[in-house]
Amino acid sequence: MTTVGDAALETRENIPLQKGRKKSLCSCNEDYLSGSKFINTAFGTLTVIITAALLLQIYYGDYQVEPHGSVATDSLECSKIGTSILKNGGNSVDATIASAFCLAVVTPHLTSLDGEGILLVYNHRTRLVPDVINFSGGSTDSRSLPRLVVGLAFVHQMFGSLPWKDLVQPAADLARKGFLIPKMLVQAIREAKTEDLYGRLEAGQLLRLEALSNSLQQIADIPEKAVLPHNKRQPPQLWPSCETHLQRVRHLRP
Repeated sequence: MTTVGDAALETRENIPLQKGRKKSLCSCNEDYLSGSKFINTAFGTLTVIITAALLLQIYYGDYQVEPHGSVATDSLECSKIGTSILKNGGNSVDATIASAFCLAVVTPHLTSLDGEGILLVYNHRTRLVPDVINFSGGSTDSRSLPRLVVGLAFVHQMFGSLPWKDLVQPAADLARKGFLIPKMLVQAIREAKTEDLYGRLEAGQLLRLEALSNSLQQIADIPEKAVLPHNKRQPPQLWPSCETHLQRVRHLRP
């Protein structure tokens, strides 16, 4: 009995509640198949199956290494060459060597085959003190290989994984096929007044260097174990740790 204002109304249950029947989880009637319970159950079952399959693959499947990593240089062509070395199974040292030879073709004013320098190699797996390889100093003549070539060959014998020829050949092929001249190369040639060697160049022009390609091909064809013995000078100096290099740098500071 309810009261609304001054009027009294009587409410009755015209359709009395009836005790329902319990439905089991496996009762596959039409209402259950079309309801959300079936969707949730199917999704949960599928999730369990996928998770179990992944766990089995991790513990009992074949070990796979996905190739990751990239190389960044001053040249798009050289970056592609370095990255392709990684994709072909080479390590970071292999990619560095191939990229350096490529830069000697595309940007000779920045990276010369007779250039000198210091290379630091750090292995993140062993976490040991990095090795510092010094291939600077000394002079070269027509009877010896250029300093950069000797330095890279020394690094390759210590840390490289791919064959020596596979690292030099891409640069030789690029010099033979040609590349688009970058603006900075044109500017460097004009400032150095060496147009008599290259001719008058324009940015975006295709440049082929047959003589350099032949030289790189000869370097690539030298057996990797014979690169250093062919050199008449002393091999590059290996500093056992970067601490040695850092101490020398500190002594040079004012």
